[in-house]
Amino acid sequence: SSRLSLSASHHQSAPQVNPCCFGAMAEKASLLDTDPEKPADGAEAVEQRRKKTHLMYCGLMAVYVFGGMIFYYVIEGWVPWESLVFILSILTGVGYGHLIPDNSVGKVFTAFYILAGLVLFASIAGQILEAIMSIEISAVMETLKAQQDGVDEDPDIGYRKSQRIDKRWQFLVGCTNLAGLSFLAILVFKFYFGEELVEAIYLASVSVLKLDSVCLLEGVKCSHGWHSSEGGSSVWLAFAIFWYILTYGVIGHFLVSASNYLGVDPQVSVSKIRKMSVKRLMRMDENNDGKVSRLEFLRDRLVQDGLVSQEAVDAILKNFDSLDKDGNGALCVKDIKAS
Repeated sequence: SSRLSLSASHHQSAPQVNPCCFGAMAEKASLLDTDPEKPADGAEAVEQRRKKTHLMYCGLMAVYVFGGMIFYYVIEGWVPWESLVFILSILTGVGYGHLIPDNSVGKVFTAFYILAGLVLFASIAGQILEAIMSIEISAVMETLKAQQDGVDEDPDIGYRKSQRIDKRWQFLVGCTNLAGLSFLAILVFKFYFGEELVEAIYLASVSVLKLDSVCLLEGVKCSHGWHSSEGGSSVWLAFAIFWYILTYGVIGHFLVSASNYLGVDPQVSVSKIRKMSVKRLMRMDENNDGKVSRLEFLRDRLVQDGLVSQEAVDAILKNFDSLDKDGNGALCVKDIKAS
Protein backbone atom coordinates (compact mmCIF):
# COMPACT_ATOMS: atom_id res chain seq x y z
CA SER A 1 0.00 0.00 0.00
CA SER A 2 3.01 2.28 -0.27
CA ARG A 3 1.58 3.34 -3.63
CA LEU A 4 -1.40 4.83 -1.86
CA SER A 5 -1.11 8.57 -1.28
CA LEU A 6 -3.46 11.39 -0.49
CA SER A 7 -2.98 15.03 -1.32
CA ALA A 8 -4.17 16.68 1.89
CA SER A 9 -2.64 20.10 1.33
CA HIS A 10 -4.32 23.01 -0.38
CA HIS A 11 -0.91 24.31 -1.51
CA GLN A 12 -0.30 22.44 -4.73
CA SER A 13 1.99 23.02 -7.63
CA ALA A 14 1.01 25.34 -10.46
CA PRO A 15 -2.03 24.02 -12.30
CA GLN A 16 -1.36 22.06 -15.46
CA VAL A 17 -3.20 23.45 -18.44
CA ASN A 18 -4.43 20.79 -20.83
CA PRO A 19 -2.68 20.92 -24.23
CA CYS A 20 -6.01 21.25 -26.02
CA CYS A 21 -6.42 24.68 -24.52
CA PHE A 22 -3.05 26.20 -25.50
CA GLY A 23 -4.07 27.00 -29.04
CA ALA A 24 -7.44 28.34 -27.95
CA MET A 25 -6.28 30.85 -25.34
CA ALA A 26 -5.87 33.64 -27.87
CA GLU A 27 -9.42 33.17 -29.11
CA LYS A 28 -11.11 33.54 -25.72
CA ALA A 29 -11.46 37.32 -25.74
CA SER A 30 -13.02 37.43 -29.19
CA LEU A 31 -15.37 34.54 -28.37
CA LEU A 32 -16.53 36.25 -25.20
CA ASP A 33 -17.21 39.45 -27.13
CA THR A 34 -19.21 37.73 -29.87
CA ASP A 35 -21.01 35.09 -27.78
CA PRO A 36 -24.61 36.34 -27.43
CA GLU A 37 -25.40 33.86 -24.69
CA LYS A 38 -24.86 34.90 -21.10
CA PRO A 39 -25.44 31.63 -19.27
CA ALA A 40 -26.46 31.60 -15.66
CA ASP A 41 -25.67 28.52 -13.64
CA GLY A 42 -24.89 27.50 -10.10
CA ALA A 43 -26.10 29.85 -7.37
CA GLU A 44 -27.01 32.53 -9.90
CA ALA A 45 -29.31 30.18 -11.83
CA VAL A 46 -30.89 28.90 -8.61
CA GLU A 47 -31.52 32.46 -7.46
CA GLN A 48 -33.07 33.40 -10.81
CA ARG A 49 -35.38 30.38 -10.71
CA ARG A 50 -36.33 31.19 -7.12
CA LYS A 51 -37.21 34.76 -8.03
CA LYS A 52 -39.30 33.61 -10.99
CA THR A 53 -41.10 31.10 -8.79
CA HIS A 54 -41.80 33.73 -6.14
CA LEU A 55 -43.16 36.10 -8.79
CA MET A 56 -45.30 33.30 -10.21
CA TYR A 57 -46.88 32.53 -6.83
CA CYS A 58 -47.39 36.21 -6.11
CA GLY A 59 -49.18 36.45 -9.44
CA LEU A 60 -51.28 33.38 -8.68
CA MET A 61 -52.22 34.80 -5.29
CA ALA A 62 -53.24 38.09 -6.90
CA VAL A 63 -55.32 36.24 -9.52
CA TYR A 64 -56.90 34.09 -6.79
CA VAL A 65 -57.87 37.04 -4.59
CA PHE A 66 -58.95 39.53 -7.26
CA GLY A 67 -60.61 36.81 -9.33
CA GLY A 68 -62.64 35.78 -6.30
CA MET A 69 -63.55 39.37 -5.51
CA ILE A 70 -64.81 39.91 -9.08
CA PHE A 71 -66.77 36.65 -9.07
CA TYR A 72 -68.51 37.30 -5.75
CA TYR A 73 -69.26 40.87 -6.80
CA VAL A 74 -70.95 39.68 -10.01
CA ILE A 75 -72.72 36.60 -8.59
CA GLU A 76 -73.40 37.55 -4.97
CA GLY A 77 -73.32 41.33 -5.23
CA TRP A 78 -70.67 41.60 -2.50
CA VAL A 79 -68.56 44.74 -2.24
CA PRO A 80 -64.75 44.28 -2.14
CA TRP A 81 -64.61 44.41 1.69
CA GLU A 82 -67.13 41.60 2.00
CA SER A 83 -65.42 39.47 -0.62
CA LEU A 84 -61.98 39.98 0.93
CA VAL A 85 -63.17 38.96 4.40
CA PHE A 86 -64.74 35.83 2.93
CA ILE A 87 -61.61 34.99 0.87
CA LEU A 88 -59.28 35.46 3.86
CA SER A 89 -61.54 33.24 5.97
CA ILE A 90 -61.05 30.55 3.31
CA LEU A 91 -57.28 30.97 3.02
CA THR A 92 -56.72 31.01 6.78
CA GLY A 93 -59.21 28.21 7.41
CA VAL A 94 -61.11 30.07 10.13
CA GLY A 95 -64.27 32.10 10.50
CA TYR A 96 -66.23 30.47 7.68
CA GLY A 97 -69.92 30.84 8.42
CA HIS A 98 -70.38 34.52 9.23
CA LEU A 99 -70.64 35.33 5.54
CA ILE A 100 -71.63 32.67 3.00
CA PRO A 101 -72.78 32.65 -0.64
CA ASP A 102 -76.52 32.56 -1.22
CA ASN A 103 -76.53 31.76 -4.96
CA SER A 104 -76.29 28.11 -6.10
CA VAL A 105 -73.61 29.03 -8.64
CA GLY A 106 -71.67 30.78 -5.89
CA LYS A 107 -71.86 27.73 -3.64
CA VAL A 108 -70.55 25.39 -6.37
CA PHE A 109 -67.79 27.85 -7.24
CA THR A 110 -66.86 28.19 -3.56
CA ALA A 111 -66.40 24.43 -3.21
CA PHE A 112 -63.71 24.45 -5.92
CA TYR A 113 -62.41 27.82 -4.76
CA ILE A 114 -61.65 26.40 -1.31
CA LEU A 115 -59.77 23.48 -2.88
CA ALA A 116 -57.74 25.83 -5.06
CA GLY A 117 -56.95 27.92 -1.97
CA LEU A 118 -55.63 24.88 -0.10
CA VAL A 119 -53.36 23.94 -3.02
CA LEU A 120 -52.12 27.52 -3.39
CA PHE A 121 -51.45 27.87 0.32
CA ALA A 122 -49.55 24.57 0.40
CA SER A 123 -47.42 25.74 -2.53
CA ILE A 124 -46.63 29.04 -0.84
CA ALA A 125 -45.75 27.20 2.37
CA GLY A 126 -43.34 25.11 0.31
CA GLN A 127 -41.69 28.28 -0.95
CA ILE A 128 -41.28 29.47 2.63
CA LEU A 129 -39.60 26.18 3.56
CA GLU A 130 -37.34 26.49 0.52
CA ALA A 131 -36.31 29.95 1.67
CA ILE A 132 -35.48 28.51 5.09
CA MET A 133 -33.39 25.78 3.46
CA SER A 134 -31.49 28.36 1.41
CA ILE A 135 -30.59 30.10 4.66
CA GLU A 136 -29.37 26.75 6.02
CA ILE A 137 -27.17 26.21 2.94
CA SER A 138 -25.75 29.74 3.21
CA ALA A 139 -24.79 28.99 6.82
CA VAL A 140 -22.89 25.90 5.65
CA MET A 141 -21.03 27.87 2.99
CA GLU A 142 -20.08 30.61 5.44
CA THR A 143 -18.75 28.03 7.89
CA LEU A 144 -16.64 26.36 5.21
CA LYS A 145 -15.31 29.72 4.05
CA ALA A 146 -14.37 30.65 7.62
CA GLN A 147 -12.42 27.42 7.95
CA GLN A 148 -10.67 28.03 4.63
CA ASP A 149 -9.67 31.50 5.81
CA GLY A 150 -7.85 29.96 8.76
CA VAL A 151 -10.40 29.74 11.55
CA ASP A 152 -9.37 26.77 13.67
CA GLU A 153 -12.79 25.34 14.35
CA ASP A 154 -14.48 22.16 13.25
CA PRO A 155 -16.91 23.16 10.47
CA ASP A 156 -19.58 20.83 11.85
CA ILE A 157 -19.33 22.44 15.30
CA GLY A 158 -19.32 25.97 13.85
CA TYR A 159 -22.27 25.28 11.61
CA ARG A 160 -24.39 23.70 14.33
CA LYS A 161 -23.47 26.42 16.79
CA SER A 162 -24.65 29.13 14.39
CA GLN A 163 -27.79 27.10 13.70
CA ARG A 164 -28.64 26.78 17.40
CA ILE A 165 -28.15 30.52 17.94
CA ASP A 166 -30.30 31.43 14.94
CA LYS A 167 -33.08 28.98 15.86
CA ARG A 168 -33.11 30.13 19.47
CA TRP A 169 -33.30 33.77 18.40
CA GLN A 170 -36.13 33.09 15.93
CA PHE A 171 -38.03 31.14 18.59
CA LEU A 172 -37.66 33.95 21.14
CA VAL A 173 -38.86 36.50 18.57
CA GLY A 174 -41.83 34.28 17.73
CA CYS A 175 -42.75 33.87 21.41
CA THR A 176 -42.41 37.61 22.02
CA ASN A 177 -44.60 38.50 19.04
CA LEU A 178 -47.25 35.95 20.07
CA ALA A 179 -47.28 37.11 23.69
CA GLY A 180 -47.40 40.76 22.65
CA LEU A 181 -50.29 40.22 20.25
CA SER A 182 -52.22 38.15 22.79
CA PHE A 183 -51.76 40.85 25.46
CA LEU A 184 -52.84 43.54 23.00
CA ALA A 185 -55.93 41.50 22.08
CA ILE A 186 -56.85 41.13 25.75
CA LEU A 187 -56.60 44.90 26.27
CA VAL A 188 -58.69 45.63 23.17
CA PHE A 189 -61.39 43.08 24.04
CA LYS A 190 -61.47 44.15 27.68
CA PHE A 191 -61.45 47.95 27.44
CA TYR A 192 -62.87 48.62 23.97
CA PHE A 193 -65.44 45.87 23.61
CA GLY A 194 -66.23 45.78 27.34
CA GLU A 195 -65.74 42.04 27.82
CA GLU A 196 -65.11 40.54 31.23
CA LEU A 197 -61.45 39.76 31.92
CA VAL A 198 -61.89 35.98 31.71
CA GLU A 199 -63.95 36.33 28.53
CA ALA A 200 -61.38 38.72 27.05
CA ILE A 201 -58.56 36.25 27.73
CA TYR A 202 -60.59 33.44 26.19
CA LEU A 203 -61.57 35.42 23.08
CA ALA A 204 -58.02 36.72 22.64
CA SER A 205 -56.52 33.22 22.75
CA VAL A 206 -59.19 31.85 20.41
CA SER A 207 -58.84 34.58 17.79
CA VAL A 208 -55.04 34.93 17.98
CA LEU A 209 -54.40 31.19 17.80
CA LYS A 210 -56.66 31.00 14.73
CA LEU A 211 -59.23 28.70 16.30
CA ASP A 212 -61.98 31.07 15.22
CA SER A 213 -62.54 34.46 13.66
CA VAL A 214 -62.54 37.82 15.37
CA CYS A 215 -66.01 38.16 13.86
CA LEU A 216 -67.33 36.07 16.77
CA LEU A 217 -67.15 39.18 18.98
CA GLU A 218 -70.54 40.75 19.61
CA GLY A 219 -69.32 44.19 18.64
CA VAL A 220 -67.65 43.13 15.37
CA LYS A 221 -70.28 43.10 12.63
CA CYS A 222 -68.73 41.14 9.76
CA SER A 223 -72.20 40.27 8.46
CA HIS A 224 -75.88 40.80 9.21
CA GLY A 225 -75.93 37.55 11.16
CA TRP A 226 -74.64 33.99 11.25
CA HIS A 227 -74.79 32.35 7.80
CA SER A 228 -75.77 35.66 6.23
CA SER A 229 -75.10 36.52 2.60
CA GLU A 230 -74.86 40.25 3.39
CA GLY A 231 -71.78 41.88 4.85
CA GLY A 232 -71.72 44.17 7.84
CA SER A 233 -70.16 47.56 8.42
CA SER A 234 -67.20 48.51 6.19
CA VAL A 235 -65.26 49.58 9.28
CA TRP A 236 -65.63 46.19 10.94
CA LEU A 237 -64.92 44.35 7.70
CA ALA A 238 -61.67 46.34 7.40
CA PHE A 239 -60.87 45.52 11.02
CA ALA A 240 -61.46 41.80 10.37
CA ILE A 241 -59.16 41.91 7.31
CA PHE A 242 -56.43 43.63 9.33
CA TRP A 243 -56.83 41.10 12.14
CA TYR A 244 -56.64 38.15 9.74
CA ILE A 245 -53.37 39.36 8.22
CA LEU A 246 -51.77 40.37 11.54
CA THR A 247 -52.59 37.23 13.48
CA TYR A 248 -51.86 34.90 10.58
CA GLY A 249 -48.38 36.36 10.12
CA VAL A 250 -47.58 36.22 13.84
CA ILE A 251 -48.87 32.69 14.44
CA GLY A 252 -47.25 31.45 11.22
CA HIS A 253 -43.84 32.74 12.28
CA PHE A 254 -44.28 31.30 15.76
CA LEU A 255 -45.20 27.82 14.48
CA VAL A 256 -42.27 27.68 12.06
CA SER A 257 -39.75 28.95 14.63
CA ALA A 258 -41.09 26.60 17.32
CA SER A 259 -40.95 23.54 15.07
CA ASN A 260 -37.38 24.42 14.02
CA TYR A 261 -36.18 25.00 17.58
CA LEU A 262 -38.09 22.30 19.48
CA GLY A 263 -38.38 19.65 16.77
CA VAL A 264 -35.94 16.90 15.87
CA ASP A 265 -32.91 18.34 14.07
CA PRO A 266 -32.74 16.67 10.63
CA GLN A 267 -29.92 18.85 9.38
CA VAL A 268 -26.94 17.40 7.60
CA SER A 269 -23.51 17.98 9.08
CA VAL A 270 -20.17 19.01 7.66
CA SER A 271 -17.64 16.65 9.21
CA LYS A 272 -13.87 16.82 9.19
CA ILE A 273 -11.69 13.75 8.69
CA ARG A 274 -8.81 13.93 11.14
CA LYS A 275 -7.23 10.61 10.31
CA MET A 276 -7.31 8.59 7.10
CA SER A 277 -7.70 4.82 6.97
CA VAL A 278 -7.09 2.34 4.19
CA LYS A 279 -10.76 1.43 4.09
CA ARG A 280 -11.80 5.05 3.75
CA LEU A 281 -9.15 5.72 1.13
CA MET A 282 -10.31 2.74 -0.94
CA ARG A 283 -13.87 4.05 -0.80
CA MET A 284 -12.78 7.48 -2.02
CA ASP A 285 -10.64 6.09 -4.85
CA GLU A 286 -13.26 6.20 -7.62
CA ASN A 287 -10.94 5.41 -10.53
CA ASN A 288 -8.98 2.73 -8.64
CA ASP A 289 -5.57 4.26 -9.39
CA GLY A 290 -4.38 3.90 -5.80
CA LYS A 291 -4.61 7.64 -5.13
CA VAL A 292 -7.32 10.06 -4.01
CA SER A 293 -7.41 13.37 -5.85
CA ARG A 294 -8.94 16.54 -4.47
CA LEU A 295 -11.93 15.98 -6.74
CA GLU A 296 -12.45 12.45 -5.43
CA PHE A 297 -12.07 13.68 -1.85
CA LEU A 298 -14.63 16.45 -2.43
CA ARG A 299 -17.07 14.04 -4.06
CA ASP A 300 -16.81 11.59 -1.17
CA ARG A 301 -17.31 14.22 1.55
CA LEU A 302 -20.33 15.78 -0.18
CA VAL A 303 -22.01 12.40 -0.50
CA GLN A 304 -21.03 10.97 2.89
CA ASP A 305 -22.05 14.14 4.78
CA GLY A 306 -25.41 14.11 3.05
CA LEU A 307 -24.97 17.47 1.37
CA VAL A 308 -25.67 15.94 -2.03
CA SER A 309 -26.76 12.52 -3.27
CA GLN A 310 -24.60 10.12 -5.23
CA GLU A 311 -27.10 10.33 -8.10
CA ALA A 312 -26.79 14.13 -8.21
CA VAL A 313 -22.98 13.92 -8.42
CA ASP A 314 -23.22 11.32 -11.19
CA ALA A 315 -25.65 13.52 -13.10
CA ILE A 316 -23.30 16.52 -12.83
CA LEU A 317 -20.32 14.48 -14.04
CA LYS A 318 -22.41 13.03 -16.86
CA ASN A 319 -23.26 16.59 -17.87
CA PHE A 320 -19.54 17.40 -17.88
CA ASP A 321 -18.80 14.39 -20.09
CA SER A 322 -21.47 15.48 -22.57
CA LEU A 323 -19.80 18.89 -22.86
CA ASP A 324 -16.30 17.41 -23.16
CA LYS A 325 -16.52 16.72 -26.88
CA ASP A 326 -12.95 15.44 -27.35
CA GLY A 327 -13.05 13.40 -24.15
CA ASN A 328 -9.75 14.65 -22.76
CA GLY A 329 -11.11 15.47 -19.30
CA ALA A 330 -11.05 19.26 -19.66
CA LEU A 331 -13.37 21.85 -21.19
CA CYS A 332 -11.92 24.46 -23.53
CA VAL A 333 -12.75 26.55 -26.58
CA LYS A 334 -12.44 23.55 -28.89
CA ASP A 335 -15.32 21.88 -27.06
CA ILE A 336 -17.44 25.00 -27.53
CA LYS A 337 -16.75 25.04 -31.27
CA ALA A 338 -17.46 21.31 -31.55
CA SER A 339 -20.88 21.64 -29.88
